[in-house]
Amino acid sequence: MNDLPTFLADENIPFYVVKQLRKEGCKIISAVEDFAGSSDEKILELSSRNKWVIITFDKDFGELIYKEKYNM
Repeated sequence: MNDLPTFLADENIPFYVVKQLRKEGCKIISAVEDFAGSSDEKILELSSRNKWVIITFDKDFGELIYKEKYNM
């Protein structure tokens, strides 16, 4: 059984980082590839529902989690 988390790289994560993490064996979804243009709220909702770990440089996610009371 694979206990490693699935990551979701936000649009502000350079794509070369996503590619390198994939090469290293990480299961990583790219917002650029799969959810381009999605709001932070949508990214947070998808990540919460699917138990994905968000990789981002965006500091707004902490505020959104607190404000929306997501169970992360």
